[in-house]
Amino acid sequence: VTLHPDAELSRDALLARVAALAGNSSHPIAKGVLASLTPGSFGELHTSDFRTYPGLGIAGRINGDGNGMLYLGSPGFMEREHQQTDAYFETLLEKANARGETTVLAAQNARVVAALTFKESFRPEAVSVLLQLQKLGLDVAILTGDSKPLSEVARKRLKGIAYYNGLLPEHKVGRIVAAGELGHLTAMVGDGINDAPALAAAHVGIAVATGTDLAREAASVNIVGHDLQQLPWLICYARRVVRKIRQNLFWAFFYNVVAIGFAVTGLLNPLVAALAMILSSLFVVSNSRRLGKP
Repeated sequence: VTLHPDAELSRDALLARVAALAGNSSHPIAKGVLASLTPGSFGELHTSDFRTYPGLGIAGRINGDGNGMLYLGSPGFMEREHQQTDAYFETLLEKANARGETTVLAAQNARVVAALTFKESFRPEAVSVLLQLQKLGLDVAILTGDSKPLSEVARKRLKGIAYYNGLLPEHKVGRIVAAGELGHLTAMVGDGINDAPALAAAHVGIAVATGTDLAREAASVNIVGHDLQQLPWLICYARRVVRKIRQNLFWAFFYNVVAIGFAVTGLLNPLVAALAMILSSLFVVSNSRRLGKP
C-alpha cells in the first residue's frame, strides 16, 4: 500500500476506510483488500450511497463523509470520475505494470490519495484445464478485465489460446456475440458481476460455485464446488448425453418404422406389438442409465 506524501489521513485510517468500502463488494480484489487487513480493523465505519461500476470500481461515502465520495478502482475509473492521478502515482503505475502487478487506486476530493498493489496469479488448476479444453477440440479464449498483458512464461504455457485483456463487461458480450454471428456455439465460464452479461449472452453460460448471485442467476449451468477440473468433465459428459439422445432417437424411429410396416401388413400380433413396445422402452431406459457409468 502506497500513500501520497501529502495524504491527510494516516495509513491505518485510510486502509480502514478502504476496507469499509470494499466490504460491500464481492469482487476478488475487494476480497483481497479485506483479507490483507486485520478483522475488525475498520471498527464502526459504515458505507452509504454505495455504487458499483462494473469493470471499473466502486464508490461510497464513509460515515456520511463530508469530504465527498471515496473511489476505489482502476486508473481508467479515476480518469472517468475526474479524480486526478499526479506524477507520483503515474510513476508507481508504470513500475507496477512492468512487474506484472495489478494496481487499485483510492481517491477522494478529486485526487488519488493511495495505491494498493496486488500480485495476481492463475488458479493452480487453470492452465491444465484450459489445455484440456483445447485438446477436446474447443477454441479457447481468455476474456479478462485485467489491463496487464500475459507474461512471456504464461504465453508459452498457453500457446494457441487467445488472450483479450482490459475488457469491460460490454466488451466481453461483444466478443461472445461476434463469435455467435460467425456460426460458432459459444460457452462462457465466469463467476463475477462483470461476467454476468457475457454469461447471459453465450449459448451456454457456466458459473462456478464461488460466483456471485448475479453470475449464478445469469448462467444456464452452475458448477458445484471450486475445482475447475469439472469443466472438461462437464464437456465430455454433455457430449455423451447428446450421443445417447441420438442413439435413443434412432432406435425409436427404427422400431416404429419397422413395427408400423408389420402392423399395416397384418403380420404383427397385438400382443407381440405390446411386448415389443415394452422392450423398446426398456432399451431406451437401460441405454440412458449407462450415462451414470464412467
